[in-house]
Amino acid sequence: MTVNWQLVVQLPRTTDVAEWTRLTSTVGTVAEFGDQLDTLAAAFASDADAADAVAYMQGANDIVEQGLGGDTTAPAELATYLGDDLATALGKKTPLLMAGNSLTC
Repeated sequence: MTVNWQLVVQLPRTTDVAEWTRLTSTVGTVAEFGDQLDTLAAAFASDADAADAVAYMQGANDIVEQGLGGDTTAPAELATYLGDDLATALGKKTPLLMAGNSLTC
């Protein structure tokens, strides 16, 4: 999940969606990311911060799926959705990780 998250937030830097297919097939499991996010959404539905983090990435993943389907507007749309600050986009997963850590403590 963490690798997929990192990959998704960096995809807008690659404006050719044809390259997205290559990148997502060699790093992570982006093809399964939607299912992973659905599982996390169900698991953390009662934790508002974690649920918000999952919803945020589900929105990004929807745009990635459009790009993988050939939508050439996806890179710009994903860049707008994620914003200019890579650290902020990556940091949005923190509540999810904290919620996950509480399950193992």
